[in-house]
Amino acid sequence: MKGLLAGLLAAIVAIAIGAVLFFVLVDSSESTEVRQESLTYAVNGSQQTCADFYGATCDFDTQLGFNRWAGGLDGFVGEQRMGSFARDIGFVDTSKIALETCVLTAKSGKTIEDLLAYTRQNHPDATTAEVFPIWNAARWHLCPLPR
Repeated sequence: MKGLLAGLLAAIVAIAIGAVLFFVLVDSSESTEVRQESLTYAVNGSQQTCADFYGATCDFDTQLGFNRWAGGLDGFVGEQRMGSFARDIGFVDTSKIALETCVLTAKSGKTIEDLLAYTRQNHPDATTAEVFPIWNAARWHLCPLPR
């Protein structure tokens, strides 16, 4: 009985030491998210990264979208007819909305309503009728859906 008690106590001590070592040696601040490379593209006449373009650090999806489609923004925004709203808000904001369209349509279940919510962060009075031409043009020309 005394040997069983000693063995049980030794096992408990070993588990406690193992747990302490695990929590001390494992860095819980490490991110498991894969970082995207920050590519540079000529956008609106200057070389820009995603952070330059948005004026803030880009999250994973935004960086991925920028890396995939930013190279086509100048030709896309300059050549497409996207209505008076796009003309009024200018090249940069139209480009951001178009890129967000591409990011959203790459995800399942995202709709024009998600794009409208994004647009209203900077343009609170934007309507679906104003945003839809950008959504439609982006899905056909900037980041065409597989057909």
